[in-house]
Amino acid sequence: MARINLTIPPGVVLDDTTYTVGQGAWASADHVRFWRGFPQVIGGWEILTVDTLSGKCRGLFNWRDNNGSLNIAFGTHTNLYIYINGDFYNITPSDFVSGLEDGTGGIGFGTGTYSTGSYSQPSNEDFFPLTWSFASFGQTLIANPRGQGLWQWNNDGAVNPVTISRVAELTDDLTYANQTAFDVVWTRGTGWTFDATNDQVDCDGTQSADSDVTRSVTGLTVGKWYRVTVQFSGRLAGTIAALGGSTPDTASSETEGEVYVTFKATGTSATVGARADADFVGSVDADFVVYELNAPDQVTYMTVTPQRQVMAYGCNEEASDAFNPRCIRYGDFETVSDWVTTSSNNAGEIILDGSGALVAARETAYGAFVWTTNELYFREYVGDPAQTYRFTLVGTGCGLLGPNAAAVLGQVAYWMSPDGQFWQCPVGGAPSRIVSPLQDEVAENITTSQDAKIYAASVAEFNEVWWFYPDQRDGSENSRAVAYQITDGVWSGLHTLARTAFLDASAGRYPVGVSPSGLAYFHELGQADNGGVLSWSIETGDIYVAEGGRAVMLRNIWPNIEGQQGAVTMTVSTKFYPQGDYVSDAVKTLAAGDDSVDFRSTGRMVKMRFEGEAAPTSARFGPISLDVTTRGRR
Repeated sequence: MARINLTIPPGVVLDDTTYTVGQGAWASADHVRFWRGFPQVIGGWEILTVDTLSGKCRGLFNWRDNNGSLNIAFGTHTNLYIYINGDFYNITPSDFVSGLEDGTGGIGFGTGTYSTGSYSQPSNEDFFPLTWSFASFGQTLIANPRGQGLWQWNNDGAVNPVTISRVAELTDDLTYANQTAFDVVWTRGTGWTFDATNDQVDCDGTQSADSDVTRSVTGLTVGKWYRVTVQFSGRLAGTIAALGGSTPDTASSETEGEVYVTFKATGTSATVGARADADFVGSVDADFVVYELNAPDQVTYMTVTPQRQVMAYGCNEEASDAFNPRCIRYGDFETVSDWVTTSSNNAGEIILDGSGALVAARETAYGAFVWTTNELYFREYVGDPAQTYRFTLVGTGCGLLGPNAAAVLGQVAYWMSPDGQFWQCPVGGAPSRIVSPLQDEVAENITTSQDAKIYAASVAEFNEVWWFYPDQRDGSENSRAVAYQITDGVWSGLHTLARTAFLDASAGRYPVGVSPSGLAYFHELGQADNGGVLSWSIETGDIYVAEGGRAVMLRNIWPNIEGQQGAVTMTVSTKFYPQGDYVSDAVKTLAAGDDSVDFRSTGRMVKMRFEGEAAPTSARFGPISLDVTTRGRR
């Protein structure tokens, strides 16, 4: 009889045979991490509040206000919430539009619901689950639901945030009589003028020329952009266009819809309205709205720079107000409201070259990582009024899978690309792939069309980055996770931990995670599942215990478990050939403080599984010490 010590290197490997794995790694680890070279059970979680969030949470952010109070923002696909020192407030903006809970497809063929859009063309509707981006501007929260505008919450309890996207200057509801338009029987709001010179009859196609209905608006700011919108229905022939500064935009010949025009104010007043051409037939029900174009109102992702500028990625262009997925705009220093580029401020706009739509950005002390679906850029502060920022392309073919699929730990970014690869890039360096033995398992099982739900987060206490993802074996919502331990360069998982959003401690004391049911938890707190049983397990590959193909009998283990709370169940399985069946099992309970536990199991290869289920539960494993007797069988 001889005693052997099995020191299994840290890290889980799933892309090899169990026999190959057994010679160098663990084969699975659920709720077990690798820290300082050995496996240990992760910390538990405790409920943050009994209140349940409405909708699926896909955005988290925390910061301290001027009084030192911890604030946590939660963005769901239906609401926006703030947690302040134990209290929850629903601060959903009144003009926020609820988004999709689930993805409906991707860009191109198969996008969206059946019959949505054209064959092989992108959907003209949202196809992504609604995600949020957040940042703090001092103690003010800046919030952006993907595809919508920007809101600011001024740290005032249950008061709803206010938009910093547009300022409404004028609204007039217009009605028409007798299925007519732009004629003398038209009932219109005060101040509107009808151009009767060219339209002696109703808009029935017999008028001699274009017909305008206009009015003058005052109080404009010279150099700022404004927008006029006309909503119409019932058009039978001809075209309808919006007028701004007396200039029409492209006319529409749709049966119903909306037309608009943007213009830059050259004075404090301007003429706005609508124009029907000589062939126009039908009626128009319209709202005329004049907006001061300030911050963009269609933003993919938002950050606040160290220079205290709000930065919008994938947004409306300043001149045309048209959405451009590669447009980046930023307001002036020390303000959230001044977004108009002038020679006297540092607001600006950049259109990135290259390919792919902007997805997200992550700020660091030295600049920001900026991803498109295909590329990685790094943003640096230049400070020249003619060029406030410089965006440098640092890699292609390494884009970002979804807005929340990236995290920064230290000064290094970690992310998942659209092809399922894991990447890293340090500030000032080049992107490189992280070879992950769990990659195929994750990529092949992500639920179709739900990859935008993937949520990455650091756990700085253990130098880890986690990715929570929807596994098709469980359904359409985030249900599992893998973690990369950077110090040793090893992976753990697949963790059965369902979190739709996760945030490192940062401004708080503990990380925060949100379940699909809408409950928020403090993580790495205690050693239980909110006071209940926390289940964990870790399993080796098939280990060849003796040399030369000899069979052995395993007879005894000396438990080597630090900080054990709760019983540990050990299962020993053996077999005689790599592709053979397991022929014997020994199941033993290792109680805390046990010096030695006897069992019997015979074979050429052995697999060992350790698991626990208790409240509280904890364990940190050292080398495995076994008594082995060679049986002589080859």
